[in-house]
Amino acid sequence: MYFVLLAFTVVCYARKLKLPNIKGGIISINIMMWGLLIIAGIYILSIIMKGGLQYFNLNLLKVYEFRNLAAQNLPGIYGYFSPMVSKVLLPFVLLLALYRRKWLVAGLALAGSVMIFALTAHKGPLFYPFFIIGIYFVMCSRRPIQFLLVGYIFFILAPLVFFCIDNSNIILGTMTFRRAYFVPAHINFAYYDFFSSHSHTFLAESKLTFGLIQYPYDLDSSSLISYYYYHGDGTPGGANTGWLGSGYMHFGFTGMFIYALIVGLLLSMVDMLAKKRELSISTAICYLPFHALFLGADLPTAMLTHGFLLALFLTWSCRLKEDSRPVPHKRSASFFKKIIRRCRLEPTSCT
Repeated sequence: MYFVLLAFTVVCYARKLKLPNIKGGIISINIMMWGLLIIAGIYILSIIMKGGLQYFNLNLLKVYEFRNLAAQNLPGIYGYFSPMVSKVLLPFVLLLALYRRKWLVAGLALAGSVMIFALTAHKGPLFYPFFIIGIYFVMCSRRPIQFLLVGYIFFILAPLVFFCIDNSNIILGTMTFRRAYFVPAHINFAYYDFFSSHSHTFLAESKLTFGLIQYPYDLDSSSLISYYYYHGDGTPGGANTGWLGSGYMHFGFTGMFIYALIVGLLLSMVDMLAKKRELSISTAICYLPFHALFLGADLPTAMLTHGFLLALFLTWSCRLKEDSRPVPHKRSASFFKKIIRRCRLEPTSCT
């Protein structure tokens, strides 16, 4: 736990590093919005053409009955496309549509997210738009930090109240309260417990090592932890973790600190973009990749497969104006300073 706190300290200090600003804004909003919508539409149509409609499902309680069948029906490369389309492309279209008040485009983006949920049996695409919209409007407010804190407290207390009233409710109990707050934290410590007494992986699972490092286990890391700690059956997928657990899995405590430094630099990049672009859009579009990075994906996976680098590129390349929200206190102060200065120079004009 001490090393976890120390790693977050490294993140906070690395975030303060100033990165060079590279001028962007090369693509207009309309071209970006319609172009990404067309790409997402082609992706959805390709799933349908491959027979995806036979696994079409809108029932949240039956997603696990269709997920493996839907995945086996598609080529493996779709496992890389799906997160990018659902976490970055369609949310960015939705944000631009809200920014420009293009309600038809916003409706099409929402419909695309629902279709991806129905065709792939992954729950995330159904909820991503609501997270994005919520953060967008919070960041458009005058006091975004206060709203974020109030919202976070609400999303802790509300599921807790419903869980205490009826702890047999699978959606409010398991899917919301336990899965959102307890499982991710416990998985981090499961990774620490296992790899503190077993060999580290040294990025052997990542394609960045080009297969030059031999992976020491028969199961992939998420299935391995699921098998040992959560009574998993060894099938692919399972106990995914964020940068803390995966960093320790690869290089021990050294890996945690290396990952902490990189995460801090990524936050610094988002800060730099947010100062030169629309703050609400820059913040909202990076939320989902950051969510995956902290809770459910290795650092290289979050940057590539989960679309973090893509989100940064879209924000940088889109022609968004600089954030110009009024700051009442600063403007009021400057206004009164001008009045006082003018009175000193021209006393008669003050009346």
